[in-house]
Amino acid sequence: MALNLYVWEGEGVLDVYEPGMVCTLAHSEDEAWALLYKKDSEACLSLQGSPLDKQLKTVADLDNDYPCHFPAEKIRPKIVTEPDAFVCWGST
Repeated sequence: MALNLYVWEGEGVLDVYEPGMVCTLAHSEDEAWALLYKKDSEACLSLQGSPLDKQLKTVADLDNDYPCHFPAEKIRPKIVTEPDAFVCWGST
């Protein structure tokens, strides 16, 4: 299975003052979520529509070694399979 770049960008992505951007390199979207959770669980939960007091459904993970919940309104990544470029300016 080929590796793809999964990109979360735009409104609602790690918003503080301006939207942020998250990228993972993975074989599938499930693997992308698992890698993101392992790297930064707070970012993962933010993209999934935290706070966790909403109605959640559990999604099976790759290694069964972390609890990851996916609310219906999670932000889905763009899947990049062809050459592309991304820019995310910083903000204070």
